[in-house]
Amino acid sequence: CGTQGMTLAELQSAGVTLVSHCSWQRAWLEEAARYGIRGMPYISLYKVYDLEAPGAERNHPFWSAVAMNQHPEWVYIGPDGQRKRPFNNEFYPPAFWQSCTNTAGIAGAYANGAAAVMREGAGGVFIDNVLPAAKCWGPEYGLHQHLYPDQDNVYSFQIALRRVQDTVHSFGPDSVVMLNIGHPFERWA
Repeated sequence: CGTQGMTLAELQSAGVTLVSHCSWQRAWLEEAARYGIRGMPYISLYKVYDLEAPGAERNHPFWSAVAMNQHPEWVYIGPDGQRKRPFNNEFYPPAFWQSCTNTAGIAGAYANGAAAVMREGAGGVFIDNVLPAAKCWGPEYGLHQHLYPDQDNVYSFQIALRRVQDTVHSFGPDSVVMLNIGHPFERWA
């Protein structure tokens, strides 16, 4: 996770070939590649992004692709009918909202965002927070419709995850998708 304060030369001498949580910017990714290190920028299918939030990074290739500003239906609705922040944490950085992956267009947006990161020169992506809430209450409150009304958010999350994986792997056989699932789950094998 990140360079841990080490230079790229030090990482190379330690045998490191993959670095997650790194910059998505082409210059950094190209410099790392000169040392035989593939950068895997952080992304998450658990979140969508608010480009209008204070401090939002509007030019980030992944987060701008999953901007909820034109797609409020992409935000997860809790049992109280309210939009939810990641981990239900009101202090989470203001640009992020928890996602409902059971809505039209979101799986494609995640795949497009991953492709944009790969086009910058990434060697793969690190997908964090592989823990979708099973149920979104958007339809019950009339706030959005689900793409798969007879399925839960876990089902649609798997579809989005597969699309991202297929997209990243389309950039070459050495492209890497790393998941942080917290602990082993057969579902994500």
